[in-house]
Amino acid sequence: MIQIESLPPLTIPSGRTASVSLIDTTCTIDHIDVHYLVGPPVEGVSKLPCMPVYSFLVENLTGRKVLFDLGLRKDRQNLAPFVTASLAKASFEVNATKDVPEILAEHGYRVQDIEAIIWSHQHWDHTGDPSCFPDSVKLVVGPGFQKAYMPGAPARKDSPISESDYRGKEIVEINFDQQGGTRLSGFKAHDYFEDGSLYLLDAPGHAVGHIMALVRTTADPDTFVCLGADAVHDTGELRPSKYVPVPESIPFPSHTHMLGGMTACPGVWVEHLQAERGRTPDQSLFVTVHNHSIPDALDTISKLQRLDCDSNIFVVYSHDEALKGVLDEFPRTFNRWKQMGWDKQSRWLFLRHYVPELRAAKSQPGGNGIERA
Repeated sequence: MIQIESLPPLTIPSGRTASVSLIDTTCTIDHIDVHYLVGPPVEGVSKLPCMPVYSFLVENLTGRKVLFDLGLRKDRQNLAPFVTASLAKASFEVNATKDVPEILAEHGYRVQDIEAIIWSHQHWDHTGDPSCFPDSVKLVVGPGFQKAYMPGAPARKDSPISESDYRGKEIVEINFDQQGGTRLSGFKAHDYFEDGSLYLLDAPGHAVGHIMALVRTTADPDTFVCLGADAVHDTGELRPSKYVPVPESIPFPSHTHMLGGMTACPGVWVEHLQAERGRTPDQSLFVTVHNHSIPDALDTISKLQRLDCDSNIFVVYSHDEALKGVLDEFPRTFNRWKQMGWDKQSRWLFLRHYVPELRAAKSQPGGNGIERA
């Protein structure tokens, strides 16, 4: 019998709410080798599922708007030369058909109304093309970013960003030791709007200056969405955990077409998969293996798991393919995530790619899709 670890206290100061929308940037990353990002391996699975790339629009009650990441710019040939050369050698496939400003315009949003672009980190599938935005739009980055990556190319040939990305724009590098050293679930936190609606979180490990965000989506009761960026690349790095081990029965969304007619997965199937790979039911399916600092990345994931087990916090990340077809996307918000049960519907969907019995069921007629009813 697995003993569920008691939850550490989690106190988040009261504050206002903000709206948050998930933007599908049209970028996809496909055919990434599993062993490149996570381990231990799952027999019969050599590639990770096709990864979407999300951007998030956050707006507070006074109308201040920020974008959290921008995905990949569609003219990727104009990325920094160092990045272009790296992608040319990559074994995976990358595609993007639109830039975020185009998606905003399609729904009546103006780029000049965006206050800031928050870069979770410097990677090409997050930085987009800030030159599409006017100089009034600030670039917000995490600690150590400017020292590590600026100036951009061509002044610095090995930089992953270009000078044109930030030319004419104010660069705001977050100092997490200001504001009295606020901490949320062990994360250093910065109250961006100064109204408690959007906290930026210092989340080192994946890259220098990697940051996440916590958005207050409702009040009384307080609920939150945590934008995990690249703290994980697969949900299997996050779940199960010492706080939420494998349940006896794992439900699939009731409003979807089931895998082979099933509505639930026996937890023992997952336990068997874990045991075969030397893992227990209270350990994550995968361990991260590819980051700037593995120890820092593991520490960040551990803290993120604390947030993930809270019923009032919905953890999403930049490449969570299980969100597709489950929650509302831009221009709608997904603030009503708890009311709609979207967190529960998407929580265990990642297992369909790895549990042998679920993979077999998915290949049966009528069992190969998770679709919106």
